[in-house]
Amino acid sequence: LTTWVDDTVGRMLDVLDRTGLSEDTIVVFTSDHGDNLGSQGLVQKGGPNEEAIRIPFIIRWPGLGAPQVNQTHVASLVDLAPTLLSLLGAEIPRHFQGRDLAPLCCGESSDVPPHAIVETGAGAGIRTLNHMYYLPFDGHHELAEAPTQFFDLARDPYQMRNLAQEDSPPMPARELDDTLRRWSAETPWMTAE
Repeated sequence: LTTWVDDTVGRMLDVLDRTGLSEDTIVVFTSDHGDNLGSQGLVQKGGPNEEAIRIPFIIRWPGLGAPQVNQTHVASLVDLAPTLLSLLGAEIPRHFQGRDLAPLCCGESSDVPPHAIVETGAGAGIRTLNHMYYLPFDGHHELAEAPTQFFDLARDPYQMRNLAQEDSPPMPARELDDTLRRWSAETPWMTAE
């Protein structure tokens, strides 16, 4: 599958280049979710583990300049629409929940928060460059008091040591908890019946 996708995307990009359309075409390569494929005994998707939530997010457009990899922010699919609208110079509707990451795509700095919110059917989490913090729902879209998952991804990229189970989780847990609860209070669907 990977070879087929690589070949197919390569052929598409080649056609855009040969026909002169690449200058006016933004190409986005992404996915709606990952797949556990047996990691940690899990299959398919659904949980907040890296294999299920981490996806490609590649944007190709000559207007962006030299190819680069952003290493300061975590993006989410809800950021795609506002980012594309911004790259096109279009207005971003106020009701959009995603963030405009166009400056980051262009190699500029941005004041948007560097984290992304992860929503599953059973809860919500916050993914930063170095941490994953997850609170299950306790009732109808209300976040539980305590996390079920907290991982230091810099030290534990395969999520083998769940820090949420420790008596005294490291300091970032409190800050992540506050940020996630603030997001929950500000997100309309979280309070809708």
